[in-house]
Amino acid sequence: MNYDQWEIEVFYSESDYDKSEKIIKRINTFWRDKKLAQKALSEIKERADMLESIDLHYKTLETIGENKRDWMVFHETGRLLQYKISLLMDDGTRQEFSSFWDQDNFKHLEKMKIVRETFVEEEDEIIF
Repeated sequence: MNYDQWEIEVFYSESDYDKSEKIIKRINTFWRDKKLAQKALSEIKERADMLESIDLHYKTLETIGENKRDWMVFHETGRLLQYKISLLMDDGTRQEFSSFWDQDNFKHLEKMKIVRETFVEEEDEIIF
């Protein structure tokens, strides 16, 4: 039996004063439900747009108020953790991830996409 899982692939570039490097990296999780992977992708996009429009440094749950989103991660003190995101998983829980793709002076996000990986059970494959 074949099993499909969906992952998010991130394309970005990192540069310093001497060189620029293109990097492709996957978020360290997968979904069995493609719709949840699509939801994660849209939340990542919403977060990126929000990062551009408001300064998230030193924001708290109290100051964010009605702008609070499910993907936001807060420290126990109520401060928004800027380099974290919470994504909805297949089991209905949210899991926190580092947002390694965040843009800054040295990093530029190019695109993200959902990719399918298919795994085959051992007895369904013969290797010669």
